[in-house]
Amino acid sequence: MTFGDAAVLAHVRPDNPPYSKHQRLFCGFDDIFCIFMGSLNNLSSLNKQYGLCRSSNEAFFVIEAYRTLGDRGPYPADQVVKDLDGSFAFVVYDNKAGTFFAALGSDGGEKLYWGIAADGSVVICDDKEVIKAGCAKSCAPSPKDACSIVREGS
Repeated sequence: MTFGDAAVLAHVRPDNPPYSKHQRLFCGFDDIFCIFMGSLNNLSSLNKQYGLCRSSNEAFFVIEAYRTLGDRGPYPADQVVKDLDGSFAFVVYDNKAGTFFAALGSDGGEKLYWGIAADGSVVICDDKEVIKAGCAKSCAPSPKDACSIVREGS
């Protein structure tokens, strides 16, 4: 998906080697979009806590948690992920606010790498080789238990 000059989100189906065998989900709701990799062990209880239907997937839950905490005031980014139990990584893009939010689970089962492309854009991917090729020397792994919110132009 392309959002004018603001952002591009891309998602590769997991059955295309050599990509991760872990679940990958893409979801969009109310101009907020999420790419989620991995799984949450406590998704059922989280859906109940947030009043979501039992069949809501991890990507939709992350969007709803992001929206709920955003509506309640200025919460630190780690507030969104503190109750998540599982092996996961996700990126949320909020088209209205012009921000993206990325997080990793503390178990290290899923990886994200990031870098700055030649045009100054931030690139986040689970494939280190894609980051190396697109961002040259300006690339690094995201630290374990990482989460951050970045506003466009930051």
